[in-house]
Amino acid sequence: MLVNVIKPTRQFLLTISVSLLLIQCTVTTTKRKDPVFNADTKSIFYNITGVIRASEINVTGVETNTNGRIVSELTISLLNPEQLPADTNEIDHISREIATIVKDALKNADSFDSYKVLFVHRKVDGAVTQSGSLGRIYKYDSIRNYAYTVTLGDRFDSSVSRAVGKSTFNQDDAQIVSILSYYDLDADIEGKVKMFKETDTGLLLLTTRGLGKLTPGHNYFAMNWKIADFYKLVGLKEGNYRLDYFIRDTLVGSRTFRLL
Repeated sequence: MLVNVIKPTRQFLLTISVSLLLIQCTVTTTKRKDPVFNADTKSIFYNITGVIRASEINVTGVETNTNGRIVSELTISLLNPEQLPADTNEIDHISREIATIVKDALKNADSFDSYKVLFVHRKVDGAVTQSGSLGRIYKYDSIRNYAYTVTLGDRFDSSVSRAVGKSTFNQDDAQIVSILSYYDLDADIEGKVKMFKETDTGLLLLTTRGLGKLTPGHNYFAMNWKIADFYKLVGLKEGNYRLDYFIRDTLVGSRTFRLL
């Protein structure tokens, strides 16, 4: 009788184990999901390379089904981008601007849950290929119809519409260059920039300058600040300064610099 009791029990436990394995099983399928453009791909390439140059740009979509839950993602890959900045905030601004450009160029933009901007570095040496990448992912709802990037340096790089170079200056330097590069299709874009100096008690507002009406599309606005003017005024000269850019009274970017 003891044998008859044990045998059904083992079968019962085996049945439970198989059932649990079936319940915990995850089934994932992936298929291609093509983007549908409402603009010429050449103009899209031109707009993206106006943000940052790359030897090749690919836009691909994929749809993933995990146990009935479907999500889709669009990937914008830039191969060997030139002069990719080291500053993480600037990379985020550049990535968001690229995502905005592509989103606005799609007929089926809302059919993708997320947008990935991927910077791919690839080097081929004979039979050996070395590659690496970094990127940003944005949810569809977080991508606006406009994007702005503020840069600062001692010179202007026309190939990417950005200021480059140093952010610490002295009396031997001639100027500080600040650039607002943007993608905005609104015909009524107004902006302003505020300059602050850091003090012991906080930030002191030095000046507010209007930018006037900005040209719609993918464009930029440049400002040159003469360093000699800082050293002429009492209370300026050495110290830390900040530039805040506002579009439609909303802060869209800040950059800091130092005078020695």
